[in-house]
Amino acid sequence: MLVPVLLTLLSVPAAAQPQSQTRPRPTPTPSSPAPAQSPPTSPKQDTITGTPTFTTATYGDWVLRCQQQAQSRTCEVTQTLYQQGQQNPIALIAITRELRIVVQLPVNVTIAGQVKIALKQGEPNIDLEFAQCVQAGCFAASQLTQEALRRLRVHSDTGQIAYQDASQRAVTLVFSLRGFATAMDALLKG
Repeated sequence: MLVPVLLTLLSVPAAAQPQSQTRPRPTPTPSSPAPAQSPPTSPKQDTITGTPTFTTATYGDWVLRCQQQAQSRTCEVTQTLYQQGQQNPIALIAITRELRIVVQLPVNVTIAGQVKIALKQGEPNIDLEFAQCVQAGCFAASQLTQEALRRLRVHSDTGQIAYQDASQRAVTLVFSLRGFATAMDALLKG
């Protein structure tokens, strides 16, 4: 299931994602001799592959994020939404290569309802079901149909995410579709 993989990527902002780091080993100073160590049974080799473990590319208002883990590479296109005048994000949208769409919302939601993505009045909504809530937020997910993907690609203006908060009040968040088609092309190509 992709949601646990997405939880890892979605619960940490891109700027806080772990970066490939190497720490220099402390060298003993003349006043403090190195502790005695038994010789290693097999030689260890610290290697740096030259391949980044986390990469991002920006396409308009969308970001293509990829993370290398062991022998697999996980990529998704994302957009982080902010409320005007606030520094912390209010929501995040992510779409994987497998066309799984996940929306991360605050924990202050009514999970009995659905999350709806609307693109244009009169067109069908994209409905997402709540999958789970954790401390970082509540996650609603769905499998995008080819028709829904096509509709997202052709709109270049804005869309809306609608849900109910814990007080049963309707909440609507506006997101941008600027750069979405190009970001999806890059995601599906790589």
